[in-house]
Amino acid sequence: MSDEVFEGEVPAATLTQSSARAGAMLRAAREAQGLHIAALAVALKVSVKRLEALEAGRFEELPDMVFVRSLALSVCRSLKIDPTPIMASLPELQASPFKANETSLNATFKDSGGGSRRGVFAQVSTPIGLAVLALFVAIVVILTWPEMQSPFVEAIAPINAPEPALATELETLVPVEAGSAVESADGVPVTPAPLPSPVQTPVNSPGEVASKAAVASVGSAVVLEDSVLPVQPAVLELSGRGESWVEVTDAAGLPKLRKILANGEVVSVAGQLPLSVVVGRADVVSVSVRGKPFDLTPLIRENVARFEVK
Repeated sequence: MSDEVFEGEVPAATLTQSSARAGAMLRAAREAQGLHIAALAVALKVSVKRLEALEAGRFEELPDMVFVRSLALSVCRSLKIDPTPIMASLPELQASPFKANETSLNATFKDSGGGSRRGVFAQVSTPIGLAVLALFVAIVVILTWPEMQSPFVEAIAPINAPEPALATELETLVPVEAGSAVESADGVPVTPAPLPSPVQTPVNSPGEVASKAAVASVGSAVVLEDSVLPVQPAVLELSGRGESWVEVTDAAGLPKLRKILANGEVVSVAGQLPLSVVVGRADVVSVSVRGKPFDLTPLIRENVARFEVK
């Protein structure tokens, strides 16, 4: 049996040589895009401390090299940069040979359930087992037979319906043409009374129909113009008292705002509710929702506030 290979740890010397260069490349790419490290941490759903350790080359503070390489690749994808040079500068995973226990792996497997299955089959194959099985089937058939028989009986039972007497009545009727004279018992011809003329419905001319349609269209246009709603104003206002960062996405997941908020800068945001808001350095940001101040103090965790505007 061939030897199996498992992942091992990377030597400390290799980590020391390549960690600083890979972290510096990631930090330079992030700063070139003007993205705060806290905003990147929120996008990747990792802590800011781990990103700082990755950029500083302190790989010993991270779980293992598999995690380091995965986190570096995720950062490259988020920044939309080529990960090849960064991944090449990271230490490769070393493999240490490990010979598995051939005796335990090559041991024959015994199915513990096979004996029980054979035992049940042997018991059913006996005459007593077959008799019990036949008795059980007979009881089930007897109990379900009335329910199975009732639909067929209802389908076969004849339906007694009275024969229609329409044909007999039609034979006794004699058709009489309109306007023809009918002789009475005395032989005097009798003229039937004239039928009432049908009521004629007045038909509008094409000009009248067109004028009515024009009036209806004008009325509907007036209703539509009156029903137009005003543009929805901005529901969220952010004011910076120092340098911070903000990120706002709407209900469809589309980013409405992502930027570094300067000191004294005020931005307004509107979009499809609810709006998901993430504020970094929340202690220097003032928030107003629909013109009313909104307190971020209860929502701050590690100087980052997250909330929704509904």
